[in-house]
Amino acid sequence: LIHLQKRTDIIIRPADKNVGIVILESNVYESKVLQQLQDTEFYNKLNYIPSTQIFKRIKFELNQLFNNKQISFYILKLLLPMKPTCATFYILPKLHKIKCPGRPIVSGIQHVTSNISKYLERHLTPFISHLHQIAIDEYQIDNYIVLKDTNHLLIEIENINKELNVKNLNIKNLTLITGDITSLYTNIDQDDGISTLMKFISSYTHITNFPLSLNAFGKLLDLVLKNNVFMFKGQYYHQVKGTAMGTALAPPYANIYVFCKEIVALKQFIKKYSSRLLLRFFRFLDDIFILLLSNDILIINELQHLLNSTNPNLKYTFEISKSNIHYLDVNIIKNSTLNRLETSLYVKPSNTFQYLQFSSSHPRHIINNIPLSLSNRIIRICSSTTSKWYEFFNLFTRLLSRGHNATNILRKILELENSDRHELIQRPKKTNKKDIHQNVIIPFHSQLPNIRLIFQNEFSMNIPENIRFIYKCDPNLHNLLIRSRYPHSFYDIVPEPDTNPLGSYRCQNPRCITCKHIIEQDWFMSTVTNQIFIIPYSANCGTSNLVYLITCTLCHSQYVGTTSQTLRNRLNHHLTAIKNKYWHDTTCPEHFNSAQHSIEHLKIIIIEKNYINEQHRLDREHFWIKTLRAQLNATT
Repeated sequence: LIHLQKRTDIIIRPADKNVGIVILESNVYESKVLQQLQDTEFYNKLNYIPSTQIFKRIKFELNQLFNNKQISFYILKLLLPMKPTCATFYILPKLHKIKCPGRPIVSGIQHVTSNISKYLERHLTPFISHLHQIAIDEYQIDNYIVLKDTNHLLIEIENINKELNVKNLNIKNLTLITGDITSLYTNIDQDDGISTLMKFISSYTHITNFPLSLNAFGKLLDLVLKNNVFMFKGQYYHQVKGTAMGTALAPPYANIYVFCKEIVALKQFIKKYSSRLLLRFFRFLDDIFILLLSNDILIINELQHLLNSTNPNLKYTFEISKSNIHYLDVNIIKNSTLNRLETSLYVKPSNTFQYLQFSSSHPRHIINNIPLSLSNRIIRICSSTTSKWYEFFNLFTRLLSRGHNATNILRKILELENSDRHELIQRPKKTNKKDIHQNVIIPFHSQLPNIRLIFQNEFSMNIPENIRFIYKCDPNLHNLLIRSRYPHSFYDIVPEPDTNPLGSYRCQNPRCITCKHIIEQDWFMSTVTNQIFIIPYSANCGTSNLVYLITCTLCHSQYVGTTSQTLRNRLNHHLTAIKNKYWHDTTCPEHFNSAQHSIEHLKIIIIEKNYINEQHRLDREHFWIKTLRAQLNATT
């Protein structure tokens, strides 16, 4: 497993849409990533490390807002980043698409704008549930619905069936249309996005008691959208168009932006034809579902044209059917006999059904209830008995193949089989009662006894019901093998612009002992291969976070080392170890105390600096040991 973790010739990634795990050759993965990053319409390549600069700008802007009393001190502390960090870029292979393109993701958990992004997401999300009412009040469109999830869609389909019956509408005249907005997140122009959201907030800020002034909101949104910098393979990039799929702000931001644009197109369509023609317009992020009471292809094309022409940044693609179509994880079928829409479970052809293995080290109640939760989903989605039992049979065979107990599967299916589908679809009403729980989080192990019973039996203590013991799973193969950072980033360093001459130099401090040993030049060489390397940095005795090279001027043996401290401090440790003959430190004390050798033969040079973290630095040290074939490291 450790060997697999260190392999850099392959990349292990989860596939897009959660359909399995993909193993790609590194060069194939890299070419797919660079194909996107080299598109200068969306990304700019940077020749410097941008984190510190952006970190300072964010601190300045936030302090300005605080000084102008547009945000409180509490919000200031909440939004300030802890340190200048940078996101990483990766892709999720789309197995269901031709040539397997990648979905671009920016892992922004540690990004300098992540605090601001989470804050804006928290205050923009409540607007989404009000978009339907805004469409009614402001645009007189009562059939525009932004979906929350599959359950919401199923509820709306039941409402449509009632409407077909009450209004005596013929389902044969109904055309089913699905589509999506191509690369939504990356295609939204940043300036247009900011102005559109600011206009929206200024009009509807009263709906959710929005806590920010318009100016403060605009500045915070600008900071998130225009400072999306990330790293791939040691190279830094800046996204100049769109927003990152991975930042918390993206879903509500894109949702509101699309609403503001497409509602105008729908208003034009209804004005030209009729509101009765557009039975429903559903959207879930970038996926749309339209029910049109017309079979006229010209009218359908007109609707698509209006949606595409309202905003050049949004490109809608349509798929049309007069009988059945799939949307989200639902098959939607026209039943002409009963004059209603039926639904069944839709499964992507690429789905590999990687349910949790029965032998997996998880709490048994989780394993045993997997058939129950999956059966619940089948009952909710399948509107006919035939489709329901067809999916039950498929579920039974798939779980058997994952080692699950046949009796338990059947028991859980039958437990729900007679449940009221409508009750399962309807969401339970929220109550005002707030249960305050205190969670005790402990690592899970299959042999772990019941903690609550131990307290009761061994100590005669009754643990209050509000105290819950929550199990935390140990790292699994996914955690151990899949990382957002590209492995080759450990073998690439971005030069940092410096006004000083490039190379390794003395600090010129008259008390500095290191100056006596340092080599002043802008290159270094392997004494084994005679290969020469250029130093693309300016460094001296006071530089820290580096890799250095020690060369013996007598026998030309070399040693590669690394330190997070300054070179001055690290060399002092070496010199002390050599003088006091601390053989356990490194091989340097033994070497420079050997026959005819002395401390005067030790020369040192900084060969690299600017590391992201300790692991990065250690990996680079290992890289240079191998590249330079350092003789003194070979014996450690």
